[in-house]
Amino acid sequence: MKGRRRAREMALQALYELDQSTHTVDWVVAGRIVDLYEGAARATLDPADLPLALSLVRRYAASGLEAIDIADAARELAVDANRVADVLAPLRGLRKQADYGAAVIRGVVGHRERLDQAIRQIAPEWPVDQMAPIDRNVLRIALWEIGLGEVPLRVAINEAVELARRYSGEGARRMVNGALGAFVNAGLRLDITAAPGA
Repeated sequence: MKGRRRAREMALQALYELDQSTHTVDWVVAGRIVDLYEGAARATLDPADLPLALSLVRRYAASGLEAIDIADAARELAVDANRVADVLAPLRGLRKQADYGAAVIRGVVGHRERLDQAIRQIAPEWPVDQMAPIDRNVLRIALWEIGLGEVPLRVAINEAVELARRYSGEGARRMVNGALGAFVNAGLRLDITAAPGA
């Protein structure tokens, strides 16, 4: 679940950015994918390899590091192909996380009104537009995952509670847990098939 948790964090940060700016969804998604790869590079690679890794990420993250032709990249950057392969090895497994994070972002944005309507039902004492942006987006992510039905209910709730605790605090954790518990206890359903336009 660590990979999906990282993808949810990416989505939460992107949704916060979208709430607070006039950036387009495509621009934010592209930037967050680069951030995901760069963060992994900084966490796993030797500092001597970071300049090469960051150059590769910035050039190829949008199309996917998994699809890079190592020989072509080495030639283009004037470095040894074995070094390119070594630098890319720990980063190549991130595509699923990047894709899931992008799907969450696009799904939440595409279904925002339906998700906010559900939030109004389960947390009437918390007007959606007055909620802290982090809390609102944690609920949107969880409800999108629940509505899509590809994540077990318990996992969606636990992950949302963890996101709220980590990014907002104990009060938010309790509110998110209570709101999602109310959603389940009321027997509410939210059928989401995919992000519009996905």
